[in-house]
Amino acid sequence: MRSGALGSPSVLIRRVTPADLATVVDLAIRANEQFRDAMGATVFRAYLSSLTDVERRAESTTVLVAELGERVIGTITLYADANAEGMPVVYPDRTAGIRALAVEPEVRGRGIASELVAGAIERARRVGATAIALHTSPFMVVATRLYESHGFQRTPKYDCLANDILCPGSGKAVAALGYLLELD
Repeated sequence: MRSGALGSPSVLIRRVTPADLATVVDLAIRANEQFRDAMGATVFRAYLSSLTDVERRAESTTVLVAELGERVIGTITLYADANAEGMPVVYPDRTAGIRALAVEPEVRGRGIASELVAGAIERARRVGATAIALHTSPFMVVATRLYESHGFQRTPKYDCLANDILCPGSGKAVAALGYLLELD
């Protein structure tokens, strides 16, 4: 799917290929470096380990990339079943999940992340999802605004600690705030 991101030439949202994997891993590391201090060393290390396991995720989920020209500049992962993400919460049947949104720092502010989220929502509808769930943290302010602009609503019953998933019993406590988008 090609579309024109605000302030940028046409961006292609497509599935990741094996040739993209190293680029997506590098992109995820650089895009999330800003959260190192807020998470603390233990949780951040575990978070990066999870985010950079793109090859494994691509085997069982839909990993999308945003491509500008010949360059991969963003990524997001869509789980057809949010319960397959491994979160310590249980979602209703037919709830998809998104995670691992990342955009190259130098191209932020051009609508790329919004296009990735829209692409994931479109694909969730195609697989018959009736809702999409996600988690974010209080310090991920820009991401929270983005998700809310797409209609995601804060859903505290799905809150948990990132530590419970990433590094049980260790590290600084990092809240994982639940959000849900009901699809028409």
